[in-house]
Amino acid sequence: PCLESSSPPPAFVALSVDPFQKGHSPAVLRFKGISVTLENNSVWKQFHSYGTEMILTKSGRRMFPYCRYRLSGLNPSQRYSLVLSIVPADQHKYRWNTKKWEVIGAAEYQAQGLIRAFPHQNSPCLGSEWMNTLVSFYKLKLTNNMSDQEGHMILHSMHRYIPRLHVIPVLDGDGPTADQPVIKGPESMTFTFPQTEFVTVTTYQNPWIIQLKINHNPFAKGFREEGIHPRLFKPKLGDSPGTKEAQSPVTKPAEDDDNDGGAMEISMEKTPQNAASGDFCVGGSELGLPGSRWSLTIDIDFSIPSLLR
Repeated sequence: PCLESSSPPPAFVALSVDPFQKGHSPAVLRFKGISVTLENNSVWKQFHSYGTEMILTKSGRRMFPYCRYRLSGLNPSQRYSLVLSIVPADQHKYRWNTKKWEVIGAAEYQAQGLIRAFPHQNSPCLGSEWMNTLVSFYKLKLTNNMSDQEGHMILHSMHRYIPRLHVIPVLDGDGPTADQPVIKGPESMTFTFPQTEFVTVTTYQNPWIIQLKINHNPFAKGFREEGIHPRLFKPKLGDSPGTKEAQSPVTKPAEDDDNDGGAMEISMEKTPQNAASGDFCVGGSELGLPGSRWSLTIDIDFSIPSLLR
């Protein structure tokens, strides 16, 4: 499902202007005869129009949307390493002010040793192999743990960042290492898609970003087949970020998540009447399902009861 309006309501128009200037956002970038396509460009652009937010946790949280590319123009017999880095988009720190993001000061200093890059798990590979498959960085995780030893991207909350894809030709006996994941040289190429920039948060700030994350949940199809209408999860268009309905889903900070199944999951099972107090249970008739009571779990970083009213 998608939002009932093709553009944000008036309360959200500020997201489309400074400090988040929305310029030309091509789906394909070309350099030195090599083309890189942002394969999930339509999803990124939809999130970008509202101001994409990514959750940080101590144990690491996967991105959604994540970066997924298709490459062409590589030398089929040349070996390449593909590396994703995430760098500051500017030198500011931000806060959410009811309806929009605003600058509140200079960005926090990040030691050079904490600036990491994420090599694709298949690197290095022949150009022919890269061109015959989609290149996905869905395994990458973001963290605010400055002492992280798991190889996750260490970022500061309330800052703007942007991913960069590095295409690095690899000679025999050469290539990126853990200490030097991005080897800069005359043959290395970097591709940056403006629509993939995002703000880092520990709690989602914009209710429309929450709604988009639900709408694009890959598990939603199974629920529709079971009779659960996706509009149960849809906030009213008339609501503004300042209303109780719009604020309630974003007041619970994200908990640490070490789930390798992705950033968002939905699961459902029958639950006894005396379910534990920590479970969120609803009657089967409320969800359009047979049976007595069901336990509904949505792992999308926020508390959901107000969205099901």
